Amino acid sequence: MSYIFDYLVNLKDLTVIYPKEDTHQYRNFTNACCQRTSLKELHVQEAGLDMTITPTDPEESDIRCYFVDYLIQAVLMVDNIRLESFSHIASLPLHSSTFTALRARATHLHKLVLRTSIQSQLRALFNQPTHWASASTLKTLVIRTCSGVHLGAVSLHCANGVFGQLQRLGVIRCGYDDHVLFEAVNQSPRWTIGVLERLDIDHADHQEMMALSTIHVQEVYATRIFTIALTNALNTGGWPGLQKLHTQPQGDGPSLQFSDLKRICDAREISLSTDAVPYGNCNCHNE
Repeated sequence: MSYIFDYLVNLKDLTVIYPKEDTHQYRNFTNACCQRTSLKELHVQEAGLDMTITPTDPEESDIRCYFVDYLIQAVLMVDNIRLESFSHIASLPLHSSTFTALRARATHLHKLVLRTSIQSQLRALFNQPTHWASASTLKTLVIRTCSGVHLGAVSLHCANGVFGQLQRLGVIRCGYDDHVLFEAVNQSPRWTIGVLERLDIDHADHQEMMALSTIHVQEVYATRIFTIALTNALNTGGWPGLQKLHTQPQGDGPSLQFSDLKRICDAREISLSTDAVPYGNCNCHNE
């Protein structure tokens, strides 16, 4: 592969499928990738990944740099490589040094997708109000199955422009309990950026919905969430600027809770539809 890369002088989009827990550096391959200054999109994905399983946090003794960490950090260190899209799809988190490099050196990202990249050992780092290097360009951020991502912190970061002026944000099956962060976002933080175009929420409880409802957005897609949590969030003025709310189909007929949700949407002149599609199957809901 390293030899072949010499002929891929205009390579723009690279997807790397790697074995889980591979700690080899593969210097020749990594160096070959770093010489592709035309690279715009880098996608790294763990081989044989079962996306329905929620990964558990690794033991502290198991936190190490893997091949994927070496590769990502090496590419980010090359000034002439200006990634516009990056995704990490895995069952193991990024190393803290890799997350720090991604936050500090990915200066041209338009799209960032993280799946299990931020687990509990990265909570403190993620919660820091440090503006990301891609804040001036980032438009789409999807965070999926990350136990180190508190949804209150996500809302605060959005309000303070930590991610920049996002157009689309997805928070899928993330979160952990921290009442201090929930209290902080309950104060309705001052909004410093423009209105987002779209917010995707999947697997969120009542507190998390209240926290996310402080985000100013035009359109919300909500799946695998209790209807009453949506109703309560809207009742308290949640999602300023909301024009369209998409939920899942309600089955044989509208329940009383759904009728309440419809009434509140009508009162706020919000279009309500049941065409939202969950982010794949999970091991806690039957789709």
